[in-house]
Amino acid sequence: MRTSYKLLGLFLVLTMVACKQTKKVEAVANPEVESAEAKYDILASWIEKRVEAAHKKLNATEAGKVLWSAMEAHGGLDKWFSNGYLSFRFNYQPLNGKGIRDSYQTIDTWSNKARHNSIEDPTSIYGWDGEEAWLKAKDSTSFAYDTQFWALTPLYFSGQPFVLDGEGVNLELLPEQEFKGATQKIKSNLRCWYWRSTR
Repeated sequence: MRTSYKLLGLFLVLTMVACKQTKKVEAVANPEVESAEAKYDILASWIEKRVEAAHKKLNATEAGKVLWSAMEAHGGLDKWFSNGYLSFRFNYQPLNGKGIRDSYQTIDTWSNKARHNSIEDPTSIYGWDGEEAWLKAKDSTSFAYDTQFWALTPLYFSGQPFVLDGEGVNLELLPEQEFKGATQKIKSNLRCWYWRSTR
């Protein structure tokens, strides 16, 4: 009978421990993310004006018409601007292994402002504020590459063809050529934006 009492006691203790209410941990919102989302307040009318201006500008030339059709085929400029911030991990590793660029990047597609947070040290950041490059890091060796150049370079590649509607873009209609089975029609180049910095 003594064993029965011991087993009953053990059962009651285990039941009480197993049924113990655990303290709920409430998720704490990240204020930086919330404020970033709150700041992206682009009115639909502004987007419409910008898309109309790009449409008018691009449809003024044959090369521009080809570019406009490429934008439409990729969802349209309206959708590009309406989507909000573009965020991704940028992990560029040159074949020679020097100057690896590994950061988490957030780009405001509306204003072409960019911010890179280092993966190794999230307190080391650099970016482009729309007019000039900036850097906040512990010391000058935090980034072993030209942060001014790399601030918007990933946007140039990931934002094709949408980034080709802005100032400084020169388009040229070329005679049709076939490259790897696809017909190529236009050439574009971008006036170097990064030399405009006053630093």
